[in-house]
Amino acid sequence: MAAHGGDFPGVDWTALAGRRPKGIDELVAGWIGIAIAARRLDRTEPPEAWVRVPTDYLVNRYPDRALALVLALQAQAIPDDVNFSIAAVPLAHLLASHGPAVIGEIEQLARDDERFRRTLRRLSNPGIAEDVWKRALLARGDIATDGVFAEVDWGSFPPDYLPCDMDELVDGWVANDVADQGDDTHFWAWEVARYLSEYNPALALQFVVGMLARPISDDTRYGLAAGPLEDMLAHNGPAVINEVERLARQSAVFRDTLRGVWKNAMTDDIWERVVVARGTPASP
Repeated sequence: MAAHGGDFPGVDWTALAGRRPKGIDELVAGWIGIAIAARRLDRTEPPEAWVRVPTDYLVNRYPDRALALVLALQAQAIPDDVNFSIAAVPLAHLLASHGPAVIGEIEQLARDDERFRRTLRRLSNPGIAEDVWKRALLARGDIATDGVFAEVDWGSFPPDYLPCDMDELVDGWVANDVADQGDDTHFWAWEVARYLSEYNPALALQFVVGMLARPISDDTRYGLAAGPLEDMLAHNGPAVINEVERLARQSAVFRDTLRGVWKNAMTDDIWERVVVARGTPASP
């Protein structure tokens, strides 16, 4: 006999290895718990992590119910960054697994709902068929290139998503840094930050300062040093070194972050100024 449950009439859970949800509300609560744990920069597996398995089960076998879950997540009165991050995960899996079957309804939802379009913009395209991905790009509308990023020349290979402002880029970079292995939902932020470090040092430095204004973990801060900050100094040292020195004089956090930078491809004179600017850490 098929095992049914809660808000999932007609769903046969007998092949599910693991806990069965009582209904959509339980899955929604679980995904919110996962997002809150990620926001706390908690790298331990949250107790709500079990919801990933039944969510994947719905995505693989019952795409209409999986889309209903996405919409239920969208309806929650929670901060947008939390809402978008949790709703984008099953939506990306849904498009990868059943793109041709669901893209028409997704296009309609995007036409009717700005919040849904914004969630759609959080997706990158690993595993999504090219024709489905093109329709998703059109459905989510003109990706945001206004505001602080309006003048950036992204060349022939723009990232899958451009943030609306620097805060959104910072949110995305932190989310990508703490994401589970294989979760590329916010990989766009890594791409944007890397590109800025190489081609737009003023915005790259603004991004670094924005990151350090957040209560990020030491691991995330050292990743920032070894990535965008180091790349920026390697590619554009002469353009930013004066401002880097000024920030180091003013901020102990900036100095400590600068100590996570290696010489890499920096010129000798830039590296010498970095070493002087960051100084020697105080004795404990």
